Amino acid sequence: MTNQVIKFPIKEKHTDTVNGATVTTYHIGSDARDSASAHAEISLDTKEYLQFVYEDGTTWFSDSETIHELFPEIKNAKRDADTAFEIPIYLETSSDNRGFFGQIILKIVKVFTKPIVGRTVKKIAIDLENKHLNFKLTE
Repeated sequence: MTNQVIKFPIKEKHTDTVNGATVTTYHIGSDARDSASAHAEISLDTKEYLQFVYEDGTTWFSDSETIHELFPEIKNAKRDADTAFEIPIYLETSSDNRGFFGQIILKIVKVFTKPIVGRTVKKIAIDLENKHLNFKLTE
């Protein structure tokens, strides 16, 4: 799925540099008063990872090769350079134990370069292991 373009409505955009890598954070949504709200378009290539954060705290990490696992319909999207796939800002859910259906709203999309994600994942793994084992591991 390299060079697939995705788009989504945004309220805010922040860009930070961490250890020489760029991290761009998009806050999802639109201003109800503005009918022509801003949209972000991201060209998915092998240098970037995406983090999708939903309102219930669910987080999904993806790259150009795995984004179809979260959005299966992207496989059927036209690969035309002029056409961007608009990702849905919510996921449909069901609660098996009560039979409720609902939607989880996408709140934030972060775009990372590979070097920062590699370090972040390692740090997250160490922090999680430290928390569960109640002691400090070192890198």
